[in-house]
Amino acid sequence: SRDASRHFDWSAMALMDAYVRALRLGRVLVLLLWVGVGLYGAYTAPKFLDNTTMRFPPPQGSPSALATQAMKQWFRLQSDTENLIVVLGNSPQPHRKYDDVLEAPFTKQFTSTLNDTLRHWAYHSRLVPASSFAPAEGYYFFRGTPLDSLADNFVSPKKQWTIFVVSF
Repeated sequence: SRDASRHFDWSAMALMDAYVRALRLGRVLVLLLWVGVGLYGAYTAPKFLDNTTMRFPPPQGSPSALATQAMKQWFRLQSDTENLIVVLGNSPQPHRKYDDVLEAPFTKQFTSTLNDTLRHWAYHSRLVPASSFAPAEGYYFFRGTPLDSLADNFVSPKKQWTIFVVSF
């Protein structure tokens, strides 16, 4: 039985040695794989960024082209900003609780969270002075202010949808 256990120990050691060699080879293969992925990413990243833009040139002579031209002429500093439009609405299912998106508690909570998050980002990014930063435009941002009449422009006619415009 002593000879059998020595044979088993030797086989276990040989198996362990083979396993360690495989791990060392695998380590090199994984390293080479990640170097290849990194090089591929470095090659394709600029192309990806060029193809994923939020700027689309408007057709010549269209109202959008005229508005863009006026924006560049009269508001030079703001003409380079990008706008992200966030759409918030009720579920189309018949069992929804709120017909009016403004009555839904999630709308006011989302507005508050969006506003706080954008103000926090502006303060910490140091790109824009937080005191002069208007993070977003939307219904609740205008309601109860001197610009109260603009609030309804951010809600659909049947009040099922509302939008927020985030400028950056």
